[in-house]
Amino acid sequence: MTVTQVLGEDGDERRALEVLDQLLDLPEREQEAALAALSLPPALARRVRSLLSVQARAADLFDTAPSPSARVHPGLPQPDERIGVYRIERPIGAGGMGAVFLASRDDGLFEQRVAIKLVQPIHPFVDADWQRGVLAHFEEERAILAQLQHPNIVRIIDGGQTDAGLPYLVMDYIDGVDLMRHCREQRLELADRIRLFCQVCEAVQEAHRHLIVHRDLKPGNVLVDAGGTPHLLDFGIAKLLDPVRAQGAPEDETQATLLGAMTPAYASPEQLRRRPLTTRSDVYSLGVMLYQMLAGKRPYQTDSLTPAELERAICTTEPPSVSRALRDDDASPGYLEMPRQIAPDLERIVAKALHKEPGRRYGSAQELADDLRRYLAGQPVLAQPDSLGYRMRKFVGRHRAATATAAVALLLILGAGATALVQAHRARLAAADAQEINAFLMEVLTESSVDHAGSEVGLGDVLEAAGARIDARFAQRPEIAAGLRHALGNNLLNLNRLEAAGRQLEAALAEAKIAFGPSSLLAWQISDSLALLRVDQGRYSEAATLLEEVLAGVRRSGQRDTPFFVRASNNLGYLYMEREEYAQAEPHVAAALAAIEQGGVEIPRDEYSSLLTNQAQILHGLDRREEADALYRRAYDILRTEYPEATREMAIQLNNRALLLSDMGRREEALELARESVELRRRTYRGDHPMVAFGLTNLVGMALGAGNLDKALAAAEEAVAMAERLEDTRSDIKVLAQAALAQAHLARGEPAPARAALARARRALDEMPEVSPRAKTTLDRLESALRDREARE
Repeated sequence: MTVTQVLGEDGDERRALEVLDQLLDLPEREQEAALAALSLPPALARRVRSLLSVQARAADLFDTAPSPSARVHPGLPQPDERIGVYRIERPIGAGGMGAVFLASRDDGLFEQRVAIKLVQPIHPFVDADWQRGVLAHFEEERAILAQLQHPNIVRIIDGGQTDAGLPYLVMDYIDGVDLMRHCREQRLELADRIRLFCQVCEAVQEAHRHLIVHRDLKPGNVLVDAGGTPHLLDFGIAKLLDPVRAQGAPEDETQATLLGAMTPAYASPEQLRRRPLTTRSDVYSLGVMLYQMLAGKRPYQTDSLTPAELERAICTTEPPSVSRALRDDDASPGYLEMPRQIAPDLERIVAKALHKEPGRRYGSAQELADDLRRYLAGQPVLAQPDSLGYRMRKFVGRHRAATATAAVALLLILGAGATALVQAHRARLAAADAQEINAFLMEVLTESSVDHAGSEVGLGDVLEAAGARIDARFAQRPEIAAGLRHALGNNLLNLNRLEAAGRQLEAALAEAKIAFGPSSLLAWQISDSLALLRVDQGRYSEAATLLEEVLAGVRRSGQRDTPFFVRASNNLGYLYMEREEYAQAEPHVAAALAAIEQGGVEIPRDEYSSLLTNQAQILHGLDRREEADALYRRAYDILRTEYPEATREMAIQLNNRALLLSDMGRREEALELARESVELRRRTYRGDHPMVAFGLTNLVGMALGAGNLDKALAAAEEAVAMAERLEDTRSDIKVLAQAALAQAHLARGEPAPARAALARARRALDEMPEVSPRAKTTLDRLESALRDREARE
């Protein structure tokens, strides 16, 4: 079933078209019953019936054996008509917005059979905008195919317009059958199916290299010729990922595309929910195809589902394993002789491709193909099952009403930490330890539930209470307590409860050294977390000492090519950046990047993007501005492509690039990026948070640079108010917020309130355990500016 979404203003005509396209894939005898089941308003139902009638008349043309009396829709060619140098032989298919004909070259130069695709005027009475959208999509497909030159992608040969004004394109004619039919008829073995599928992945990867998302991958859009070579076709609804928009420019959907289409049975969850798409959306569709090639049927049987039921099934329900699907009695012909059990590695590959969260799928079609080839070669695959902590979070999310919000989150946090810890234990003790940890989690959950506590408990309170329980329950089990406290400390740090986080992390480090030794990975990881806490507390020297010791231990142990080395080295570079010591920061961030780009260390793409951002900030600090801007744009492009939702890293990148553009004299651009950064921070953190306050202080400077004094003052006042409400927080935010307020007053010619704000900032700076170079430099500069102004007056 193909669903067509028409974007733009809502209206009865557009709704009628949406319903029509939902009905078209049903057998004609079922369409009326399905329409009645939708309970549409009478006028809308009549319009849908009218469009169905038009569609039926146009479809007469595409009977597999058309009779001489078959009615031809006006504007579409008849057999023996010429289009350019080609003579039409017969229609060979229709779908979506296009009609396809078999044709032969007819100019006497040489023989050549081709497929000619034209816009199919299925809906002749719709509004002009919609018709223009159809033509625009067809032209876009022609432009897309012209870019793609690959042996597994159908090749464009020619194009133009018919005498009736319809655009057409001429493509290679593939004399073959669709992917699933080929697998069935040839009774391909498992390994042969996988090799065939890898060729399809390579075709998709070629499109992705050109920033093209196919958006309608399915077996019917892959034809396999007599030699067994697959050919990817039908880019009619593909979407170009515009590099300009990928760098942050807003996308005008009505200009970018009037029509967005998909085949729901193969569509990703984000596609069904009408969210922004990335290349990982195509990876999901490839996962559905792989499942079908292995099991003989799709992971979700969607034919009888309503649109709402279909969305729930694909977005929230886990499909059965491939092995289970093969053991069912409804396997397709050609699959009955397949093995009833699929290897665990292959199951994991399919599951990773089909993950509901884009960030947990393969990053590209090439990665999926590479993992399949590793499986065929008997090598370890990259796909791994989700952790217990992740599965707990998803389970709790589906049963949110049964528990207090804070207790639910605690299950996730501690469950993840406990899982990692259990994996480090000796095998004979792991099961018993897991049971003990689970009992502890259930105790905390019960104590923090609404029924027991009398009201919903805040997450920070639950975490602090859990820390006290660890003291009593695991006093003699430092190997368990260390991991639990590490998880608690990290999350208290994220909640901005710095003192409580410090207590847990300090205790965790002591217990980890007792249980595993000072040079254990867990001890290093806890030291790394503790160093980040010290940075937030303004205790920079302690943080530097912790990280230097950790990295020295990693180097001695020969573990430089590990994700932990990358993160710890980056964190040390970040520390020096906070102190504005860019020359000292540069080698540490460069070492982290070298481990990835030269040593082959694999880390999540968002972390890699953050590393590039840090390097760009260092280059900015070293006054290498053009290099810094290029890196910022590269880093942001990664995030926009990989993570369509707003993230903390996006906000940081926008803010840092705004500072750079301001220094480069591009003040209006800087202000817009700073404003967008603050809005992302608000959506990410929801409420008072140091990250929001920092964003506001930077927005002040950008607004002043662009001459918007009122906006600057409003942002400064909001930053000061938020900093005052944040009690246990980074001490330099209070300095910087008051400094921003003084800066706004100075720009407005108001020295008295500026002087008062600077006095408050100086007191806050004096109260810091260790002076923040950035805060001190900012304050010194503003105090000097105030003295100069007063001297002139």
